[in-house]
Amino acid sequence: MELGTYLYLTLYLSSAVPVFVAWRYHRRSSLAHALHWTIAAWLSWALVLTGEAGAWLRPGGALRFVALCLVGCAGVAVLGARRPGAVAWNFVVLGLLAVLLLFWAEGLLASGTIHLGGIRLLFLAGTLGVGILNYLPTRLGLGAMLLATACGLELWSWAEPVTRWEARQFVSACLLALAPWTAWLSLRWRAPAMSAFDGLWWDFRDGYGLVWGQRLREQFNNAARHAGLPVELRWHGLQATSGTNPDGATHDASLRTLHALLKRFGLLHEVAGEPDREA
Repeated sequence: MELGTYLYLTLYLSSAVPVFVAWRYHRRSSLAHALHWTIAAWLSWALVLTGEAGAWLRPGGALRFVALCLVGCAGVAVLGARRPGAVAWNFVVLGLLAVLLLFWAEGLLASGTIHLGGIRLLFLAGTLGVGILNYLPTRLGLGAMLLATACGLELWSWAEPVTRWEARQFVSACLLALAPWTAWLSLRWRAPAMSAFDGLWWDFRDGYGLVWGQRLREQFNNAARHAGLPVELRWHGLQATSGTNPDGATHDASLRTLHALLKRFGLLHEVAGEPDREA
Protein backbone atom coordinates (compact mmCIF):
# COMPACT_ATOMS: atom_id res chain seq x y z
CA MET A 1 0.00 0.00 0.00
CA GLU A 2 1.38 3.40 -0.93
CA LEU A 3 2.08 5.92 1.81
CA GLY A 4 -0.50 8.38 0.41
CA THR A 5 -3.20 5.72 0.39
CA TYR A 6 -2.28 4.66 3.93
CA LEU A 7 -2.51 8.23 5.20
CA TYR A 8 -5.84 8.79 3.47
CA LEU A 9 -7.36 5.60 4.88
CA THR A 10 -6.11 6.54 8.33
CA LEU A 11 -7.85 9.92 8.01
CA TYR A 12 -11.10 8.32 6.87
CA LEU A 13 -11.11 5.65 9.56
CA SER A 14 -10.34 8.31 12.19
CA SER A 15 -13.58 10.05 11.18
CA ALA A 16 -15.32 7.30 13.14
CA VAL A 17 -14.64 9.54 16.16
CA PRO A 18 -17.03 12.39 15.21
CA VAL A 19 -19.57 9.84 13.95
CA PHE A 20 -19.46 8.09 17.34
CA VAL A 21 -19.72 11.42 19.19
CA ALA A 22 -22.86 12.29 17.19
CA TRP A 23 -24.38 8.88 17.93
CA ARG A 24 -23.57 9.13 21.63
CA TYR A 25 -25.13 12.58 21.92
CA HIS A 26 -28.32 11.70 20.03
CA ARG A 27 -28.67 8.00 20.82
CA ARG A 28 -31.77 8.65 22.97
CA SER A 29 -33.33 11.25 20.71
CA SER A 30 -35.50 10.75 17.64
CA LEU A 31 -32.37 11.26 15.50
CA ALA A 32 -31.04 7.85 16.59
CA HIS A 33 -32.56 6.06 13.60
CA ALA A 34 -31.12 8.58 11.14
CA LEU A 35 -27.72 8.13 12.77
CA HIS A 36 -27.99 4.38 12.29
CA TRP A 37 -28.40 5.04 8.56
CA THR A 38 -25.43 7.40 8.75
CA ILE A 39 -23.29 4.72 10.40
CA ALA A 40 -24.34 2.26 7.68
CA ALA A 41 -23.24 4.76 5.02
CA TRP A 42 -19.93 5.37 6.81
CA LEU A 43 -19.24 1.65 7.11
CA SER A 44 -20.07 1.05 3.46
CA TRP A 45 -17.57 3.72 2.34
CA ALA A 46 -14.99 2.25 4.71
CA LEU A 47 -15.47 -1.13 3.00
CA VAL A 48 -15.19 0.48 -0.42
CA LEU A 49 -11.97 2.33 0.33
CA THR A 50 -10.21 -0.34 2.36
CA GLY A 51 -11.31 -3.14 0.05
CA GLU A 52 -9.96 -1.33 -3.01
CA ALA A 53 -6.64 -0.23 -1.48
CA GLY A 54 -4.06 -0.16 -4.24
CA ALA A 55 -6.80 -0.07 -6.90
CA TRP A 56 -9.41 1.85 -4.91
CA LEU A 57 -9.98 4.52 -7.54
CA ARG A 58 -11.71 2.09 -9.85
CA PRO A 59 -15.22 3.38 -10.77
CA GLY A 60 -18.36 1.42 -11.40
CA GLY A 61 -18.29 -0.93 -8.43
CA ALA A 62 -21.59 -2.09 -6.99
CA LEU A 63 -20.51 -1.36 -3.42
CA ARG A 64 -19.70 2.25 -4.37
CA PHE A 65 -23.23 2.59 -5.70
CA VAL A 66 -24.76 1.12 -2.53
CA ALA A 67 -22.62 3.44 -0.38
CA LEU A 68 -23.82 6.46 -2.36
CA CYS A 69 -27.44 5.33 -1.95
CA LEU A 70 -26.99 4.97 1.82
CA VAL A 71 -25.74 8.56 2.05
CA GLY A 72 -29.00 9.69 0.46
CA CYS A 73 -31.06 7.44 2.74
CA ALA A 74 -29.38 8.91 5.84
CA GLY A 75 -30.39 12.42 4.78
CA VAL A 76 -33.99 11.41 4.08
CA ALA A 77 -34.18 9.57 7.43
CA VAL A 78 -33.78 12.92 9.23
CA LEU A 79 -37.08 14.13 7.75
CA GLY A 80 -38.99 11.54 9.80
CA ALA A 81 -37.08 12.09 13.04
CA ARG A 82 -39.92 12.91 15.38
CA ARG A 83 -42.04 10.98 17.86
CA PRO A 84 -44.28 9.19 17.35
CA GLY A 85 -43.35 7.85 13.91
CA ALA A 86 -39.56 7.71 13.88
CA VAL A 87 -39.51 3.91 13.66
CA ALA A 88 -42.23 3.77 11.00
CA TRP A 89 -40.30 6.26 8.88
CA ASN A 90 -37.57 3.64 8.51
CA PHE A 91 -39.91 1.67 6.25
CA VAL A 92 -40.19 4.73 4.00
CA VAL A 93 -36.40 4.94 3.85
CA LEU A 94 -36.15 1.21 3.15
CA GLY A 95 -38.61 1.67 0.28
CA LEU A 96 -36.44 4.48 -1.09
CA LEU A 97 -33.36 2.25 -0.86
CA ALA A 98 -35.22 -0.52 -2.70
CA VAL A 99 -36.10 1.87 -5.53
CA LEU A 100 -32.49 3.02 -5.78
CA LEU A 101 -31.22 -0.57 -5.82
CA LEU A 102 -33.54 -1.29 -8.75
CA PHE A 103 -31.00 0.65 -10.83
CA TRP A 104 -28.43 -1.94 -9.82
CA ALA A 105 -30.73 -4.86 -10.59
CA GLU A 106 -31.75 -3.44 -13.97
CA GLY A 107 -28.15 -2.88 -14.94
CA LEU A 108 -27.15 -6.41 -13.96
CA LEU A 109 -30.01 -7.90 -15.99
CA ALA A 110 -29.37 -5.70 -19.03
CA SER A 111 -25.59 -5.56 -19.35
CA GLY A 112 -23.99 -6.81 -16.15
CA THR A 113 -22.98 -3.29 -15.08
CA ILE A 114 -24.67 -0.35 -13.37
CA HIS A 115 -25.50 2.49 -15.72
CA LEU A 116 -26.73 5.83 -14.41
CA GLY A 117 -28.17 8.29 -16.84
CA GLY A 118 -31.17 10.51 -17.39
CA ILE A 119 -33.93 10.07 -14.84
CA ARG A 120 -31.92 7.57 -12.76
CA LEU A 121 -29.08 10.00 -12.25
CA LEU A 122 -31.47 12.85 -11.45
CA PHE A 123 -33.37 10.71 -8.93
CA LEU A 124 -30.21 9.72 -7.08
CA ALA A 125 -28.91 13.30 -7.20
CA GLY A 126 -32.23 14.58 -5.84
CA THR A 127 -32.16 12.04 -3.01
CA LEU A 128 -28.66 13.15 -2.03
CA GLY A 129 -29.61 16.81 -2.37
CA VAL A 130 -32.51 16.54 0.09
CA GLY A 131 -30.26 15.71 3.03
CA ILE A 132 -27.44 18.04 2.01
CA LEU A 133 -29.64 21.10 1.46
CA ASN A 134 -31.32 20.46 4.82
CA TYR A 135 -28.04 21.21 6.63
CA LEU A 136 -26.57 24.01 4.52
CA PRO A 137 -28.04 26.85 6.71
CA THR A 138 -26.69 25.27 9.92
CA ARG A 139 -23.26 25.06 11.52
CA LEU A 140 -22.92 21.77 9.66
CA GLY A 141 -23.09 23.69 6.40
CA LEU A 142 -19.37 23.48 5.58
CA GLY A 143 -19.32 19.74 6.18
CA ALA A 144 -22.46 19.43 4.05
CA MET A 145 -20.75 21.35 1.25
CA LEU A 146 -17.77 18.99 1.34
CA LEU A 147 -20.13 16.01 1.23
CA ALA A 148 -22.08 17.60 -1.63
CA THR A 149 -18.89 18.09 -3.63
CA ALA A 150 -17.78 14.51 -2.98
CA CYS A 151 -21.16 13.11 -4.03
CA GLY A 152 -21.23 15.37 -7.08
CA LEU A 153 -17.84 14.07 -8.21
CA GLU A 154 -18.99 10.51 -7.66
CA LEU A 155 -22.11 11.10 -9.76
CA TRP A 156 -19.99 12.74 -12.44
CA SER A 157 -17.79 9.66 -12.52
CA TRP A 158 -20.87 7.49 -12.99
CA ALA A 159 -22.18 9.70 -15.79
CA GLU A 160 -18.79 9.88 -17.56
CA PRO A 161 -16.74 6.92 -16.30
CA VAL A 162 -13.96 7.30 -18.88
CA THR A 163 -12.77 10.91 -18.79
CA ARG A 164 -10.31 11.66 -15.97
CA TRP A 165 -12.23 9.60 -13.40
CA GLU A 166 -9.05 8.91 -11.37
CA ALA A 167 -8.57 12.53 -10.31
CA ARG A 168 -12.27 13.08 -9.62
CA GLN A 169 -12.66 10.03 -7.42
CA PHE A 170 -9.43 10.75 -5.57
CA VAL A 171 -10.72 14.22 -4.64
CA SER A 172 -14.16 12.87 -3.71
CA ALA A 173 -12.55 10.28 -1.43
CA CYS A 174 -10.51 12.95 0.35
CA LEU A 175 -13.61 15.11 0.84
CA LEU A 176 -15.52 12.16 2.28
CA ALA A 177 -12.78 11.78 4.88
CA LEU A 178 -12.79 15.48 5.78
CA ALA A 179 -16.58 16.02 5.94
CA PRO A 180 -17.25 14.38 9.37
CA TRP A 181 -14.32 16.15 11.00
CA THR A 182 -15.32 19.50 9.48
CA ALA A 183 -18.90 19.11 10.71
CA TRP A 184 -17.77 18.17 14.22
CA LEU A 185 -15.30 21.06 14.47
CA SER A 186 -17.97 23.48 13.21
CA LEU A 187 -20.29 22.38 16.01
CA ARG A 188 -17.62 23.25 18.56
CA TRP A 189 -18.08 26.94 17.74
CA ARG A 190 -20.74 28.78 19.71
CA ALA A 191 -21.45 32.47 20.23
CA PRO A 192 -19.72 33.58 23.46
CA ALA A 193 -22.74 35.25 25.11
CA MET A 194 -25.42 32.70 24.22
CA SER A 195 -28.44 32.28 26.49
CA ALA A 196 -29.76 28.91 27.65
CA PHE A 197 -32.65 29.24 25.19
CA ASP A 198 -30.41 30.00 22.21
CA GLY A 199 -27.99 27.22 23.14
CA LEU A 200 -30.82 24.67 23.14
CA TRP A 201 -32.28 26.09 19.95
CA TRP A 202 -28.93 25.97 18.14
CA ASP A 203 -28.42 22.35 19.22
CA PHE A 204 -31.81 21.46 17.78
CA ARG A 205 -31.60 23.32 14.48
CA ASP A 206 -28.05 22.12 13.79
CA GLY A 207 -28.96 18.52 14.61
CA TYR A 208 -32.26 18.38 12.72
CA GLY A 209 -31.60 20.85 9.93
CA LEU A 210 -33.67 23.41 8.07
CA VAL A 211 -36.91 21.46 7.61
CA TRP A 212 -37.51 20.66 11.28
CA GLY A 213 -35.94 23.96 12.36
CA GLN A 214 -38.45 25.98 10.37
CA ARG A 215 -41.30 23.79 11.57
CA LEU A 216 -40.30 24.27 15.22
CA ARG A 217 -39.91 28.02 14.71
CA GLU A 218 -43.46 28.19 13.39
CA GLN A 219 -44.81 26.19 16.31
CA PHE A 220 -42.91 28.22 18.89
CA ASN A 221 -43.95 31.58 17.47
CA ASN A 222 -47.59 30.50 17.40
CA ALA A 223 -47.37 29.29 21.01
CA ALA A 224 -45.61 32.49 22.11
CA ARG A 225 -48.23 34.63 20.43
CA HIS A 226 -51.09 32.74 22.10
CA ALA A 227 -49.34 32.99 25.49
CA GLY A 228 -48.79 36.72 25.07
CA LEU A 229 -44.99 36.47 25.11
CA PRO A 230 -43.38 39.49 23.38
CA VAL A 231 -40.75 37.38 21.62
CA GLU A 232 -40.07 35.84 18.23
CA LEU A 233 -37.84 32.88 17.43
CA ARG A 234 -35.65 33.63 14.45
CA TRP A 235 -33.09 31.39 12.79
CA HIS A 236 -30.24 32.80 14.88
CA GLY A 237 -32.10 32.83 18.19
CA LEU A 238 -34.73 34.43 20.41
CA GLN A 239 -35.52 38.11 19.98
CA ALA A 240 -38.01 40.41 21.66
CA THR A 241 -40.61 41.91 19.35
CA SER A 242 -39.69 45.33 20.71
CA GLY A 243 -36.15 44.93 19.38
CA THR A 244 -34.49 44.62 22.82
CA ASN A 245 -33.23 41.51 24.58
CA PRO A 246 -35.96 39.52 26.40
CA ASP A 247 -36.01 40.06 30.17
CA GLY A 248 -35.42 37.22 32.62
CA ALA A 249 -39.07 36.29 33.16
CA THR A 250 -39.80 36.31 29.43
CA HIS A 251 -36.71 34.23 28.73
CA ASP A 252 -37.70 31.62 31.33
CA ALA A 253 -41.24 31.40 29.99
CA SER A 254 -39.89 31.06 26.45
CA LEU A 255 -37.52 28.31 27.56
CA ARG A 256 -40.40 26.36 29.12
CA THR A 257 -42.32 26.65 25.86
CA LEU A 258 -39.33 25.39 23.89
CA HIS A 259 -38.93 22.46 26.31
CA ALA A 260 -42.54 21.47 25.72
CA LEU A 261 -42.08 21.52 21.95
CA LEU A 262 -38.85 19.51 22.06
CA LYS A 263 -40.30 16.61 24.04
CA ARG A 264 -41.49 14.90 20.86
CA PHE A 265 -37.89 14.80 19.65
CA GLY A 266 -36.53 13.16 22.81
CA LEU A 267 -33.91 15.86 23.41
CA LEU A 268 -34.80 16.69 27.01
CA HIS A 269 -34.41 13.33 28.75
CA GLU A 270 -31.62 14.77 30.91
CA VAL A 271 -33.07 18.26 31.36
CA ALA A 272 -36.61 17.19 32.17
CA GLY A 273 -35.65 14.00 34.03
CA GLU A 274 -38.10 11.93 32.00
CA PRO A 275 -37.56 8.28 31.09
CA ASP A 276 -36.46 7.57 27.55
CA ARG A 277 -39.11 6.25 25.23
CA GLU A 278 -38.26 4.74 21.90
CA ALA A 279 -40.55 5.79 19.07
